[in-house]
Amino acid sequence: MLSTMSTQTSAIQNLKKNPWIRIDLGREYTVHEVELFNRKDCCAELLHDIDISVGTDLHAMNFCGHFAGPSTRGGERIAVFCPYHTSRSGRYVQIQSVEGWGNYLSVAEVKVWGH
Repeated sequence: MLSTMSTQTSAIQNLKKNPWIRIDLGREYTVHEVELFNRKDCCAELLHDIDISVGTDLHAMNFCGHFAGPSTRGGERIAVFCPYHTSRSGRYVQIQSVEGWGNYLSVAEVKVWGH
């Protein structure tokens, strides 16, 4: 595991167009999988239409995978795999809601796997 981001009380961002969370891994890695854990307390259905991107520069992010959703239960584990032949190298991992004029991005934990 390269990185983990978690919140004690399940964070939720305000309603925004294409809200995102970006994780700085501290140095460049090859990313194979990103796990999202939905919040347990409520609002499971808010997690949907998520793109995962990885990049070496904040302005040069490459697509890794997509979760269409919506999530169906609190605490759900959602695994997004970068295809083996296109595993992404980068320092930054971005999780972004990509559909609709306004969304909430609500996750309890994010784990990034690679080497």
